[in-house]
Amino acid sequence: MTDTLAIDSAFDKLDCQYYFFYRGHKKIQAGATYCLRISYGAEVLTATVVTDVLPPQIDSAVYIAKFNDINGEHEGVIIYFKDAPSQTNFYRYELLRYVDTSTLVAEQPIVSACLGADSIQVHELGRAVYTDAGLQGGQIKIVAEPSYSHKAGKSGYVFIQAIDKNAYDFLDQLDRQKIAAGNPFAEPVFIQPGQFGDKAVGYFSAKKNSPPVLFIYPE
Repeated sequence: MTDTLAIDSAFDKLDCQYYFFYRGHKKIQAGATYCLRISYGAEVLTATVVTDVLPPQIDSAVYIAKFNDINGEHEGVIIYFKDAPSQTNFYRYELLRYVDTSTLVAEQPIVSACLGADSIQVHELGRAVYTDAGLQGGQIKIVAEPSYSHKAGKSGYVFIQAIDKNAYDFLDQLDRQKIAAGNPFAEPVFIQPGQFGDKAVGYFSAKKNSPPVLFIYPE
């Protein structure tokens, strides 16, 4: 089965601009092997992925008013789920909710000439990625740090993304690079050649979301 990706776009009212991407025409099948082939001038880049990631089932999502990480003290959502056994798994969180111009992002008001009085759905993806190494089949806890402000009773949906090693390796390097930026006590991190060797930076991977869990902020 061959699918040719075509350029497409979506207008983001929050950022007031178009975002461009490539869209396929055929539905992705689970447990299948896919090969990506990119022609760019005389260069041909290829990468392979297997869509065999196993999404977990979220047990619960709990609000925490204060937790500490490398960036200081924050509020957050603690997500508990049981790891899918029998293989090494990789995860990150995803939060989905609606925001408007009364919402703060990183403690600053949202300013958008296109949003007006409307609200818009936003996805927040976890910067950090996680592996179940040594915890196969056990319960895992991930703390999600929402970027947007909220009020009591505000709701959203929580997911755990099951990702493959291709995505994990690349995103983990990005996270380490951000942590090392300006930190005199951290080793500098450089993005290592991945699936495309030294000809391109990026990854070709599979991911599948867990069933969503409705979360309502208590405060």
